[in-house]
Amino acid sequence: MLAGGYDTAVLTDINNSSGSLDFIKLGRAAGLNLLAGMEFRNDDQLCFVAIAKNECGFREINEYRTKLNMENRAIPERAPEFEEVFVIYPF
Repeated sequence: MLAGGYDTAVLTDINNSSGSLDFIKLGRAAGLNLLAGMEFRNDDQLCFVAIAKNECGFREINEYRTKLNMENRAIPERAPEFEEVFVIYPF
């Protein structure tokens, strides 16, 4: 990445964040600016992508996913009002 002129990357797992911590730890050790997020999907339907701005945003994303899981709810088409999260919607 650095050789190509890039210093920032994002990892967004589908409906979980299990790979994010190792990704960030290893990337920072290599001098990269790495962000974590999550693709919120109902089966194959992408609802939105949430990208944490910081650790608080990462917590927001995971708390929201946990709430949906605990309530056995489908993912809505619109994200909640996150404070520290960028949200990207598909066309």
